[in-house]
Amino acid sequence: MSTSGRSQDLATQMTRYGQTRGPEAYRELTDLSLRFLSRLVLVASAYGTECLRDTVPSDRLHEVGEPPAVPHPPWRVDPSEWSAWSVLYAAWSAQQQAWSARAYEIITEEVAAGRISQDAVQRSSQSFLQNRLPDYMADLTEIGMDLFADGLTVADESVRGLSEALLGAPTATGLTVEVRGHTGTIARSDLAIENNRNSAADVTCVVTPTDGINLAVVPATFRLAPRQTQRVNIRVALPDAPTNGSVSAGTISIAGYDDATLIVHVRATADATAGQRIAIRPLDTVVRPAVAGDDASPVRTAVADGST
Repeated sequence: MSTSGRSQDLATQMTRYGQTRGPEAYRELTDLSLRFLSRLVLVASAYGTECLRDTVPSDRLHEVGEPPAVPHPPWRVDPSEWSAWSVLYAAWSAQQQAWSARAYEIITEEVAAGRISQDAVQRSSQSFLQNRLPDYMADLTEIGMDLFADGLTVADESVRGLSEALLGAPTATGLTVEVRGHTGTIARSDLAIENNRNSAADVTCVVTPTDGINLAVVPATFRLAPRQTQRVNIRVALPDAPTNGSVSAGTISIAGYDDATLIVHVRATADATAGQRIAIRPLDTVVRPAVAGDDASPVRTAVADGST
């Protein structure tokens, strides 16, 4: 293929990838932005409510009542859930305004009656800021860092997908597992599979045994939650005859959602079972009482067993 043809092909693949990945990435970024703004609302309303409650005289807090709870935003890209949340958020905003109005009304009444001064109200607000500002800033920083990390995840997924579209699907990676045991027995080994993604993954293990050897894996299919680890047991039925060193028992292809396939090469060694032999061992001395016609001498016996 000529250079111009190769460039045109790459441009076509990039355009196609942008058309397929673009809407999904846009939804993910929109979801991150909405979640970021909603968490800001949660933090700001929580600290604002706390500051206002501290200003209201304690003997009149019962008149204000408990502030309305802020509805938590959805944690996945689902337009229907975000629409439902926006309705709940609008209702909360109206309730929060009514609650704040009651609190301000009581504070105004207390100032007008001379029971608290305007200076006292200002000092209360300043004291709250001095005591709670570090926590407030820490919460805002955490929200900002979460947004930054999630944004990088979306970007990484997009770049990885673009690389696969341009360069082809990722090649399978591999590792080798060695098992060993006596002839005619089951040799076992374990693998730990971890899901490092932020979403659940369905994992499938496909066994391709070598002729004459029975190879199995348990479990063969399972679902992994984010950051969850699953232990997989590899079982090899060793042949009845000893092997000449390590031989191939087959392969296990392990694949998760949108991940490169891991090829596990299983090799097995069947050792000859040790031969059985007759062992003679003396028993402890046994003394039996004398009877007529017996010499009453100690009797030492021996027993044959099948121990090795």
